[in-house]
Parts: sequence; structure tokens; C-alpha cells
Amino acid sequence: MTLWSLAAPFAWPYAGISALRNALYERGVFAEQRTPAGVISVGALMAGGSGKSPLSMEIVRILREQVIPAGSVAPGDTPVAIVSRGYGRETYGPRVVSDGRRLLLDARLGGDEPVMFARELNGVPVVVAEDRVRGVTLARRMFGARVAVLDDAFSHRRIARDLDILLLDRNAPDWWWRLLPAGRLREWPAEIARADVVVLTGHADPGREAAFRKWVDRHAAGELAVGMAEAADLHTLDGERVPLSELWRARVACVSAIARPERFVISAREWGADVVLELPLQDHAYIPAGMWASIRRRARAARAVSVVTTAKDAARGIPPGSPPVLVLGQRWRWSEGGEMVAERLARVWETAAR
Repeated sequence: MTLWSLAAPFAWPYAGISALRNALYERGVFAEQRTPAGVISVGALMAGGSGKSPLSMEIVRILREQVIPAGSVAPGDTPVAIVSRGYGRETYGPRVVSDGRRLLLDARLGGDEPVMFARELNGVPVVVAEDRVRGVTLARRMFGARVAVLDDAFSHRRIARDLDILLLDRNAPDWWWRLLPAGRLREWPAEIARADVVVLTGHADPGREAAFRKWVDRHAAGELAVGMAEAADLHTLDGERVPLSELWRARVACVSAIARPERFVISAREWGADVVLELPLQDHAYIPAGMWASIRRRARAARAVSVVTTAKDAARGIPPGSPPVLVLGQRWRWSEGGEMVAERLARVWETAAR
């Protein structure tokens, strides 16, 4: 008997509840709530890693660098903020992780991804809230945010959004396309039609690519873009930049507590690293100092010259030691539809700025 056959009976009640909930929103029985700021949602149909966080940061960068004119908001206000659930944090309710200048909460209190946002996006306030309506309202009240980018909010139906961006991973394993808990799907594929923009990510061979696009076309009502997060920089725990060429033929240990650790290892190898030790851990797992000491011992035993990890892992805090830890950062790259996405973001800003 397979795991699928064991979990399948539990998927149907979950699917029924999800479908009923969406139907009640579509019929107006449950009302979506407007907020005092423009809302851009970045989300996925599946639980787990699909590139939501890198895309959320890319959306913020496009808004700041291409869309929002300098001096277009009042002094002391901010044009854009990030609002996240803050998965895995030990707090509850709306909290400010960063005011755009200072980090106010660590990963335990604010969540690892929000702390990563705060470190990567200088000048952008970061708020966490299970209830995104309260989170956006807080960002508007405290920071004057005109636009809020919601990380991982496709299934958060309570908040009305001005732009709904949905990621679909072409390279997700086949079993992921089953409904929770048998797979990773949070909702039926038909819900793809709710998205204003569908972003295809991940690699796919030509045969699978054609079939996948045909399948998406059957469900999608919005416009299509293609892109993915790629390794873009390397730095120390102190933030000192290191040339990516340093990975070439370097013996390294790869440590990550993310949803798709195999992708991280592939990125390191694409830059020529000789990965002599792989240590994948559960997504969002906190690695205490004692475990880092053990990881470094294993790395030394494998004759690794450094330990390479992700920005999300670094956000949880890593003690110094030997071999040193290097952080392999990512940046989103569009291969199709990037200009269209910027145009859609500009429309949201024009409405929010009035």
C-alpha cells in the first residue's frame, strides 16, 4: 500500500472544505475586505517552496526602481511595505519586524522569511500578521504604506487584492499535484482562474513544457509570465561580498532548512562548487549553536573549505566558527512577461497613489 492510498481518504474532506470556502466567497456570503492601501498578493497553489519569497522581493524592487516616482509620497511615509504571515514565529497577531531602518524582531519572534526580507530590502517596512487585513492596516497606519506586497497569500481570501500573482512550479514532483495531505495542493487547480498573473517557474524539458502550458491555458484566466530565482551573490555572515567565482572547484558543505533543498545544491554546483556534504533539514527548522558545531565538525571531516547556506537559513542566526559559513543569495530573473508584470504593478500604484 502506497502513502498516497493511505493519505487519499483525508484529502477529500480537505478538498471539500476548500471548495466550499471558495464558493462562499465567490457568491458573496463571505465578503473580501478592502484595506487603506493597494494590495499585491504573491502566492502559490501548493504548500512548500516554489519561489514565492524571491518573487515577492522582486515585486518590491520593481515598484521601487521602475514604477514609483521619487518624492511621490509624503516625508516620513513609505511607498511600499511587505506583509507576511510569519510562519513558524513564536508570537501571534500583527507585529513589526522592521521599520525599514532597524530590525526589531529576530527570526524566532518574527519568522525567518520576514527577517530575510528586512535584511535584503533596506528601507522597506516588514509586518507579520496571520490576518493580512490587520497587517496591511498596521503598515498603512504606522508607515504610511501606499502599497502592500503580501507574501504567500493566494489562499487568504479574506483580504481584497488589486493584483493576484500566482506561481506554478513546472518542476514539482508529480505527487505534489495531489490535494493535501496526500500531496501539496492547497486548492483545486480550477482556482488558478482567480489569478491576474500566472508565473511559471522551475525547469521543464520541452515535452513536459508544452503539456504543462496547455494544462495551464485550460485553467488560467490571467496573463502569463515565466521566471525563476537564480544564485546571484555570495557573502559572509557579516555581509561582506565574496565573488561567486570563489565557489569554482571549492569543496563545500551545503546546509539548508528550506522546502526544496535539492535546488539549493544544484545552484551551488552550477557555480562549480564541489559539494562534498549535503545536509538538508526540515523547512524553517531552527538550528541551535550546538548543531552548528556538529555541522562544522562534519564539514571539516569531509575536508570542506566552507559551509554554504541560504539567506533564509542565515536569517535564523548562525554562530561564527570554522569552516566559515557563506550565504548564497538569490535574485529573480524574468525570461518571459517581465514588462507585462511591471505594467500591471504600475496600474496598482496609479490607483493607490490617488
